[in-house]
Amino acid sequence: MQTAYFLLSVLFCAPLFAESPATSPAGSPPPTYDILPTFNDLINSDGNSSLSMLCTKFDKESVFCNAVRMNVVQLSTEEIKGRVATAKQHTEHMTPEQLEGGKQHFCPVYEGDEKLLAGTQKIRNRVFYTARSAITKKLCKAKSSSAFGKTLEELIRFDAETCTITSEIFQMGLTKESETTWKNISSPQGPCKLVTTVILEKVPKTDYNWTYRETQTSALKEDPKCAQYQNTKPAIYSWEEPHMLTNRCKYLSLGTD
Repeated sequence: MQTAYFLLSVLFCAPLFAESPATSPAGSPPPTYDILPTFNDLINSDGNSSLSMLCTKFDKESVFCNAVRMNVVQLSTEEIKGRVATAKQHTEHMTPEQLEGGKQHFCPVYEGDEKLLAGTQKIRNRVFYTARSAITKKLCKAKSSSAFGKTLEELIRFDAETCTITSEIFQMGLTKESETTWKNISSPQGPCKLVTTVILEKVPKTDYNWTYRETQTSALKEDPKCAQYQNTKPAIYSWEEPHMLTNRCKYLSLGTD
């Protein structure tokens, strides 16, 4: 699982973090560089998201940054329970017509997976497609509502063991607040006029370790529809956090399935 995550990091981050050789004319002193907020794979406190960033100097007091955020998304316990309950409710007394309709919903998924697996192109997550195909085949071929219902619960368990990995590439400018702190405050966005505040702080007594804090608040403080964005807990990414929690995932989906 860590191998899959490493490959994704290389895929998305390598173009941003390629280093250029440090050269200087013969006989001249080596060049000096400001320590800019650049880091790779900071992990958030929940262990389900990582952040990498490369910043270049824009002027004396500001930098321009390219960033990659990778997220690991998995069904919650509540979502799993809800899906199982709904599946039982809908399959307990299925009519023949309803059974046929349910089968026709899953047959294209099975046929698509089988076609993909039988092709000659390289598949990055073959294990995922193979396991899903085995389950959707049983749904497509189910002879009774009982068999369909049991297999549908099997598919829900498969979904519960699957983590979807998504990536987000974005850019931002940061203004220098002090020798160790950089900050960005966005303009209000969306119906709730969300303002995102980012603070980057260099870890004391280190040159290249950073802590990233991101907080979203609504400028519409009196609007009850936007109350969820008041007093929100900041998302904190730190080099001290453990690895991404892909070890809880039996299967990985790359967010395009």
